[in-house]
Amino acid sequence: MAVQLPVNEINNVLTGNNNWRQDGLGDTGETYLVGEDLRLRSTARLLVENPTGYLDMLRQNRLRAQTVHLIEQMKTSLLLHPIQTDAATEAVQGISGTKIIRGYRGSDVLSFYAPLNIHGVNWGIISEMSLSEAYAPINALQTYLLLLTVVLILLMTLFAAIASQRLMRPIDVMIERSRLVFQGESEVGSGDLNPELETIAQDELGELAQIFNDMASQLRQKTATIAQKAQENEMLLLNILPRPVMER
Repeated sequence: MAVQLPVNEINNVLTGNNNWRQDGLGDTGETYLVGEDLRLRSTARLLVENPTGYLDMLRQNRLRAQTVHLIEQMKTSLLLHPIQTDAATEAVQGISGTKIIRGYRGSDVLSFYAPLNIHGVNWGIISEMSLSEAYAPINALQTYLLLLTVVLILLMTLFAAIASQRLMRPIDVMIERSRLVFQGESEVGSGDLNPELETIAQDELGELAQIFNDMASQLRQKTATIAQKAQENEMLLLNILPRPVMER
Protein backbone atom coordinates (compact mmCIF):
# COMPACT_ATOMS: atom_id res chain seq x y z
CA MET A 1 0.00 0.00 0.00
CA ALA A 2 1.29 3.44 -0.87
CA VAL A 3 0.11 6.77 0.51
CA GLN A 4 0.77 9.95 -1.41
CA LEU A 5 1.37 13.18 0.50
CA PRO A 6 1.20 16.44 -1.51
CA VAL A 7 4.58 18.17 -1.30
CA ASN A 8 3.08 21.60 -1.99
CA GLU A 9 1.07 21.47 1.22
CA ILE A 10 4.24 20.73 3.23
CA ASN A 11 6.09 23.56 1.49
CA ASN A 12 3.23 25.99 2.09
CA VAL A 13 3.29 25.25 5.82
CA LEU A 14 7.08 25.54 6.16
CA THR A 15 7.47 28.61 3.95
CA GLY A 16 4.28 30.41 4.97
CA ASN A 17 3.21 30.39 1.34
CA ASN A 18 6.63 31.77 0.40
CA ASN A 19 6.23 34.70 2.82
CA TRP A 20 9.42 34.24 4.78
CA ARG A 21 9.79 37.91 5.67
CA GLN A 22 6.23 38.20 6.97
CA ASP A 23 6.88 35.16 9.15
CA GLY A 24 9.86 36.93 10.74
CA LEU A 25 12.58 35.02 8.89
CA GLY A 26 14.06 38.13 7.28
CA ASP A 27 16.15 37.89 4.13
CA THR A 28 18.02 34.65 4.87
CA GLY A 29 15.92 32.62 7.30
CA GLU A 30 14.08 29.46 6.35
CA THR A 31 12.48 26.37 7.87
CA TYR A 32 12.87 22.97 6.22
CA LEU A 33 12.60 19.24 6.83
CA VAL A 34 15.29 16.58 6.55
CA GLY A 35 14.83 12.81 6.44
CA GLU A 36 16.85 10.15 8.20
CA ASP A 37 19.01 9.97 5.07
CA LEU A 38 19.89 13.66 5.70
CA ARG A 39 18.21 14.81 2.49
CA LEU A 40 15.65 17.56 2.10
CA ARG A 41 11.98 16.71 2.51
CA SER A 42 10.86 20.26 1.72
CA THR A 43 11.96 22.92 -0.69
CA ALA A 44 14.91 25.24 -0.10
CA ARG A 45 14.22 28.98 0.04
CA LEU A 46 17.09 29.88 -2.27
CA LEU A 47 15.74 27.51 -4.93
CA VAL A 48 12.42 29.37 -4.91
CA GLU A 49 13.84 32.90 -4.84
CA ASN A 50 16.97 32.47 -6.95
CA PRO A 51 17.25 29.11 -8.75
CA THR A 52 20.46 30.08 -10.58
CA GLY A 53 22.10 31.21 -7.36
CA TYR A 54 20.97 27.99 -5.66
CA LEU A 55 22.58 25.81 -8.33
CA ASP A 56 25.77 27.91 -8.19
CA MET A 57 25.83 27.45 -4.42
CA LEU A 58 25.56 23.67 -4.83
CA ARG A 59 28.43 23.66 -7.29
CA GLN A 60 30.56 25.80 -5.00
CA ASN A 61 29.90 23.31 -2.19
CA ARG A 62 31.15 20.56 -4.54
CA LEU A 63 27.91 18.65 -4.73
CA ARG A 64 28.03 15.91 -7.33
CA ALA A 65 27.41 17.23 -10.82
CA GLN A 66 24.85 14.47 -11.46
CA THR A 67 22.83 15.55 -8.41
CA VAL A 68 22.98 19.20 -9.41
CA HIS A 69 21.82 18.26 -12.92
CA LEU A 70 18.86 16.30 -11.50
CA ILE A 71 17.82 19.25 -9.31
CA GLU A 72 18.04 21.57 -12.30
CA GLN A 73 16.03 19.23 -14.52
CA MET A 74 13.35 18.36 -11.95
CA LYS A 75 13.23 21.88 -10.46
CA THR A 76 13.10 20.48 -6.96
CA SER A 77 15.57 19.67 -4.19
CA LEU A 78 13.41 17.07 -2.43
CA LEU A 79 15.21 13.76 -1.82
CA LEU A 80 18.21 15.10 -3.74
CA HIS A 81 19.97 17.82 -1.75
CA PRO A 82 21.98 16.35 1.17
CA ILE A 83 22.03 18.45 4.37
CA GLN A 84 25.11 17.22 6.21
CA THR A 85 25.15 19.68 9.08
CA ASP A 86 25.34 19.19 12.84
CA ALA A 87 21.75 20.41 13.21
CA ALA A 88 20.38 17.92 10.69
CA THR A 89 22.36 15.03 12.20
CA GLU A 90 21.17 15.71 15.74
CA ALA A 91 17.57 16.39 14.69
CA VAL A 92 17.14 12.97 13.05
CA GLN A 93 18.75 11.43 16.14
CA GLY A 94 15.95 12.84 18.29
CA ILE A 95 17.93 15.75 19.74
CA SER A 96 16.63 19.31 20.04
CA GLY A 97 18.86 22.33 20.40
CA THR A 98 20.11 25.71 19.28
CA LYS A 99 23.56 26.16 17.81
CA ILE A 100 25.72 28.43 15.73
CA ILE A 101 26.89 26.12 12.97
CA ARG A 102 28.10 26.10 9.40
CA GLY A 103 24.91 25.94 7.32
CA TYR A 104 24.38 24.02 4.13
CA ARG A 105 25.08 27.20 2.15
CA GLY A 106 28.59 27.31 3.57
CA SER A 107 28.11 30.31 5.90
CA ASP A 108 27.56 30.57 9.66
CA VAL A 109 23.94 30.37 10.75
CA LEU A 110 21.93 30.41 13.95
CA SER A 111 20.14 27.07 13.84
CA PHE A 112 17.14 25.78 15.84
CA TYR A 113 16.38 22.09 15.34
CA ALA A 114 14.21 19.31 16.75
CA PRO A 115 12.88 15.90 15.75
CA LEU A 116 9.53 15.85 13.98
CA ASN A 117 7.08 14.02 16.22
CA ILE A 118 5.15 12.00 13.65
CA HIS A 119 4.72 8.29 14.27
CA GLY A 120 6.69 6.17 11.84
CA VAL A 121 8.62 9.10 10.38
CA ASN A 122 12.19 9.80 11.49
CA TRP A 123 12.49 13.34 10.24
CA GLY A 124 13.89 16.53 11.68
CA ILE A 125 12.70 20.11 11.40
CA ILE A 126 15.27 22.91 11.21
CA SER A 127 14.91 26.68 11.24
CA GLU A 128 17.99 28.73 10.36
CA MET A 129 19.04 32.31 9.73
CA SER A 130 22.40 33.75 8.79
CA LEU A 131 24.36 34.77 11.86
CA SER A 132 24.91 38.33 10.66
CA GLU A 133 21.18 38.91 10.15
CA ALA A 134 20.18 37.14 13.36
CA TYR A 135 22.55 39.33 15.40
CA ALA A 136 21.74 42.54 13.48
CA PRO A 137 19.18 43.78 16.10
CA ILE A 138 21.69 43.11 18.89
CA ASN A 139 24.44 44.94 17.02
CA ALA A 140 22.06 47.83 16.32
CA LEU A 141 21.14 47.96 20.03
CA GLN A 142 24.82 47.96 21.00
CA THR A 143 25.49 50.81 18.58
CA TYR A 144 22.50 52.72 19.93
CA LEU A 145 23.62 52.22 23.53
CA LEU A 146 27.17 53.27 22.64
CA LEU A 147 25.95 56.46 20.96
CA LEU A 148 23.60 57.13 23.86
CA THR A 149 26.47 56.67 26.33
CA VAL A 150 28.67 59.08 24.37
CA VAL A 151 25.87 61.67 24.26
CA LEU A 152 25.23 61.28 27.99
CA ILE A 153 28.94 61.68 28.75
CA LEU A 154 29.07 64.85 26.65
CA LEU A 155 25.95 66.23 28.34
CA MET A 156 27.30 65.38 31.79
CA THR A 157 30.62 67.03 30.92
CA LEU A 158 28.82 70.15 29.69
CA PHE A 159 26.61 70.21 32.80
CA ALA A 160 29.65 69.76 35.05
CA ALA A 161 31.46 72.61 33.28
CA ILE A 162 28.45 74.94 33.64
CA ALA A 163 27.93 73.91 37.27
CA SER A 164 31.59 74.41 38.13
CA GLN A 165 31.58 77.79 36.40
CA ARG A 166 28.52 78.88 38.36
CA LEU A 167 30.13 77.58 41.54
CA MET A 168 33.48 79.28 40.94
CA ARG A 169 32.07 82.63 39.78
CA PRO A 170 30.94 83.83 43.25
CA ILE A 171 34.18 82.53 44.73
CA ASP A 172 36.21 84.48 42.15
CA VAL A 173 34.15 87.59 42.91
CA MET A 174 34.73 87.07 46.61
CA ILE A 175 38.48 86.81 46.07
CA GLU A 176 38.52 90.01 44.00
CA ARG A 177 36.46 91.87 46.57
CA SER A 178 38.76 90.60 49.33
CA ARG A 179 41.70 92.12 47.49
CA LEU A 180 39.85 95.43 47.31
CA VAL A 181 39.17 95.26 51.03
CA PHE A 182 42.80 94.50 51.75
CA GLN A 183 43.91 97.44 49.60
CA GLY A 184 41.45 99.71 51.32
CA GLU A 185 42.65 98.63 54.76
CA SER A 186 46.37 99.00 53.99
CA GLU A 187 45.96 102.30 52.10
CA VAL A 188 43.09 104.29 53.51
CA GLY A 189 41.19 106.01 50.75
CA SER A 190 42.86 104.06 47.93
CA GLY A 191 40.68 100.94 47.91
CA ASP A 192 37.03 100.03 47.55
CA LEU A 193 35.57 99.53 51.00
CA ASN A 194 32.05 98.87 49.78
CA PRO A 195 32.41 95.43 48.15
CA GLU A 196 28.90 94.15 48.81
CA LEU A 197 28.13 90.66 47.46
CA GLU A 198 24.69 89.53 46.38
CA THR A 199 23.18 86.93 48.72
CA ILE A 200 20.29 85.69 46.60
CA ALA A 201 21.16 81.99 46.89
CA GLN A 202 19.99 80.31 50.09
CA ASP A 203 22.91 77.92 50.36
CA GLU A 204 26.44 77.71 51.71
CA LEU A 205 27.71 80.25 49.18
CA GLY A 206 24.96 82.66 50.16
CA GLU A 207 25.84 82.25 53.82
CA LEU A 208 29.52 82.79 53.03
CA ALA A 209 28.67 85.95 51.06
CA GLN A 210 26.67 87.26 54.02
CA ILE A 211 29.61 86.64 56.36
CA PHE A 212 31.89 88.42 53.89
CA ASN A 213 29.53 91.41 53.76
CA ASP A 214 29.45 91.59 57.57
CA MET A 215 33.25 91.54 57.73
CA ALA A 216 33.45 94.25 55.06
CA SER A 217 30.96 96.37 56.99
CA GLN A 218 33.00 96.04 60.20
CA LEU A 219 36.15 96.97 58.28
CA ARG A 220 34.43 100.05 56.89
CA GLN A 221 33.43 101.13 60.38
CA LYS A 222 36.91 100.58 61.75
CA THR A 223 38.49 102.39 58.82
CA ALA A 224 36.15 105.34 59.28
CA THR A 225 36.98 105.45 62.98
CA ILE A 226 40.71 105.37 62.28
CA ALA A 227 40.36 108.13 59.67
CA GLN A 228 38.38 110.25 62.14
CA LYS A 229 40.95 109.74 64.89
CA ALA A 230 43.76 110.63 62.49
CA GLN A 231 41.98 113.83 61.51
CA GLU A 232 41.40 114.74 65.16
CA ASN A 233 45.06 114.12 65.98
CA GLU A 234 46.10 116.25 63.03
CA MET A 235 43.86 119.11 64.17
CA LEU A 236 45.19 118.79 67.71
CA LEU A 237 48.82 118.97 66.53
CA LEU A 238 48.04 121.97 64.32
CA ASN A 239 46.70 123.78 67.37
CA ILE A 240 49.99 123.20 69.20
CA LEU A 241 52.66 123.22 66.47
CA PRO A 242 53.24 124.91 63.17
CA ARG A 243 52.32 122.75 60.12
CA PRO A 244 55.94 122.11 58.94
CA VAL A 245 56.87 120.89 62.40
CA MET A 246 53.70 118.82 62.69
CA GLU A 247 54.30 117.18 59.30
CA ARG A 248 57.86 116.26 60.32
